This record gives sequence, C-alpha cells and structure tokens, in this order.
Amino acid sequence: MAAIQPTIGRVMLHSMERNSDYPEIPAVVVSGLVQKVNEDGTVNLLTSIESGYPMPARNLPVVQEGETAPEFAAYAFWMPYQVAQATEATAKTTAK
Repeated sequence: MAAIQPTIGRVMLHSMERNSDYPEIPAVVVSGLVQKVNEDGTVNLLTSIESGYPMPARNLPVVQEGETAPEFAAYAFWMPYQVAQATEATAKTTAK
C-alpha cells in the first residue's frame, strides 16, 4: 500500500509521548485534526485530552502502516479504517 498523505482537515490518531521511567504504562491515544502539514512531512494536530480539553501537538512524525513507531516519542498515525480504505483503493487501481 502506498503511504497515505496527510492533508489539512483530516483526522489522525495521536499517540502521546510516554515516560521512559515508567515503560509499563501504555501511551494514551487520542484523535486529532490536521492543522498543518510541515515541509519535513511532520504534522501539527489539534487534539483533545480525554476530558475534552483542547491541546495542540506540533511536529509529529507520521507513522505509516507497517512502519515501526517510536517507543517513547509522540507520533501521529492513521485509523484502521483509513488504512483499509487506502489499501482497497490501491488494490482497485492496480487491478485495472
């Protein structure tokens, strides 16, 4: 599957930074709205924590399906249904 390109207004998931002092605590994952796609391919998201309080997340690397996510750093990634749709669209294109 080809990489999904982020664009302004799309929803992505944001895996928040984990504390390396407590590796047993899993990362918190929240949704975020793409506000900017930076020249280096990172994204700026407007996310909200579990209570609903808005929080910006800047310069997040985008981890595509099949790539290894950073162990403790924050990053953005696609929802499973978005990956499935992109995979299906790629399969249709290559089948023609």
